Amino acid sequence: MALIAQEIPKVGLVMESVKVVRWLKNVGDDVAAGELLLEVETEKSVVEIEAVATGRLTQILVQADDAGRRRKGGGAKHA
Repeated sequence: MALIAQEIPKVGLVMESVKVVRWLKNVGDDVAAGELLLEVETEKSVVEIEAVATGRLTQILVQADDAGRRRKGGGAKHA
């Protein structure tokens, strides 16, 4: 079983930080590639993020309302 990190894609030309507003899936849920996974807030808008792979959500690393700089490593892991 491979783990896949869910990256937060860059939205717009300048995006310094994001805040997870709401997870649309819970740990243990099956997720299909392209399915809405979470909502994030940038400096200018709230954006829905799609899953990058099909699998099961095994871990959430960034909880709702956690703010931070956009970083590699992702906010969730799919198996």
